[in-house]
Amino acid sequence: MNIKMFSYFILGMSISSVSVAGKSDQLPNNYKYSRSIPISLGYFKGFTTNQSVSDFHIALEKNSGWVFDAGHNWLKPQQIWTRVAYKYLIYPIIAGPFYKALRISTDAYGRASRIQALGGRARYLSNTYETYAACYWKMVLGNMWKTYKGAVTGGVEAIDVLPTTKEDFTSEFRKDFVIGPVVANTAAIKAKVKDLRENDAVDANKVVLNDEVRALRDGLDGYLTARGKVLVRAAGYNARMEHTRNIEDTLWYDGGGHLAQLSNHTMNKLAHTVDGIGIFFQRNESGQQNSDLGRIEEAYKDMGIELTWKEMGIYGAVAFLGSAEFWGRFFEEVDYISSGDAYVKAPEIHGFRLPNLGFYLTTQGPSYQINTGYRFGQDLFFPLAVEFVFKGPNKMVELTAGVRKHFAWMGAYLHGEITANPHTTAFGGKLAVGIKPIGDMFADVGMQIDHIDTLRGERNVCSLKEDKWCPSVFATVGVLF
Repeated sequence: MNIKMFSYFILGMSISSVSVAGKSDQLPNNYKYSRSIPISLGYFKGFTTNQSVSDFHIALEKNSGWVFDAGHNWLKPQQIWTRVAYKYLIYPIIAGPFYKALRISTDAYGRASRIQALGGRARYLSNTYETYAACYWKMVLGNMWKTYKGAVTGGVEAIDVLPTTKEDFTSEFRKDFVIGPVVANTAAIKAKVKDLRENDAVDANKVVLNDEVRALRDGLDGYLTARGKVLVRAAGYNARMEHTRNIEDTLWYDGGGHLAQLSNHTMNKLAHTVDGIGIFFQRNESGQQNSDLGRIEEAYKDMGIELTWKEMGIYGAVAFLGSAEFWGRFFEEVDYISSGDAYVKAPEIHGFRLPNLGFYLTTQGPSYQINTGYRFGQDLFFPLAVEFVFKGPNKMVELTAGVRKHFAWMGAYLHGEITANPHTTAFGGKLAVGIKPIGDMFADVGMQIDHIDTLRGERNVCSLKEDKWCPSVFATVGVLF
């Protein structure tokens, strides 16, 4: 089955299941939105991973449901038009910058994590080339400030992540290099920006330095192999796509959630498409060359893979339209507008989870991932994911299968899964346990083991040294409210 036939199949299956996906059970009498205040091991330096970042953002998105409900209860919109005004006008003004900051942070940390895995220490730059953060937490706070400030004055975003130091090792993704020229190049660009900003004849908020942006990125890309360029430049898109999958999984395992949890789902899944549209409207070669999609296209070409930035945008749109969560959301939005009910659940038919589609840019070529599964009763889940590279010399397939059991005793759960790539004979896995020992308190702990030769592993391993295995541990305690 070629990719066009597959796209039509997924899209047709999703559309045909719209009416079923939109039907959700009535809100259980004892249902409580799982909003949490977590303290995680992943918040501390040395333990932060893409997964822990995604988990933290999901916790924030869950808690934004409390803000949504507080505004709804205060305004008490009784008519359809007043709920439309609240959902699509008033609430976005209040929370829109917050969700935007999380999207920027997911993207930036995704790239930073791959630079760190290559041996560098990442720092985050604003579009004036000033370092505004040297770690994830300062970066998140900086992005929160910038997006809310920008709602009034026109804010700045993180445009890049650069390395500042390195360890003494090389990998198949990176040439042996010294970071110094990258830092020196950045300093020269910052000096030029400073001169322009101090020039009264130049509007500092409209300084656009496309040539300098390209030179800045060339400083890093020049030390990466073609696969390394894909690894770093696609990492932001991949991190955002994995976050959408985590949102979808959370709704399934939790038995539902709040409409506010999906606020970033659409924009993250459409990241490739939105950036592709931006390149199209720039209508110049410089816009393409300075973009991550354009640089990924060049890197793929060096690898013998023909994939244009336009195709990446289209494939991203297919993943969005080919996901049951998108079609089910039509009914969830309508349900809130008609009745004020913000409860949502994962689309499924008689326990079978309707498939969601993810689009990734791997170092082997572009891939699609189908996520589905089956639920027995309310407490036993069998998740299944199939990821396959559909363009490139190695059209590989990777499988992830697992089991999750919820227990009535102390609200405990046990979750295990294994990822296997028959093409590379590599595999990884995950094991986690959790309990609710006292009232609304909760705690969980687990371990994830990734292999750098799996598709999931190259996106998430903490180190890309010659070691093939990379374990990471996580532990969280918190309170539900």
